[in-house]
Amino acid sequence: MIRITCDTCGVVRNPGQRGWILGYDLGFDSSDTITRSISFFDRWDDSRILERGMIQFCSPECKQAYIAANTLKRRGAGKSVSLRRRGSRAA
Repeated sequence: MIRITCDTCGVVRNPGQRGWILGYDLGFDSSDTITRSISFFDRWDDSRILERGMIQFCSPECKQAYIAANTLKRRGAGKSVSLRRRGSRAA
């Protein structure tokens, strides 16, 4: 059994619970830059929760707190952060 927790507050998601937000937080390294991309799906997709870089949040407030905390870290280090919405594939 997989236990899904909010990446901001740690609350555990119950099976079938609605309102959760799913996305990716991926970093890409090249010889001269480090790029980070944070993107979100339009709806929850159980088939994607084990993919590399997956992030999940119990509420829009936790999502915004995560973005703010991670954007500030990258800005302070001179890194860029790209935020975009991803389309969902059918479940």
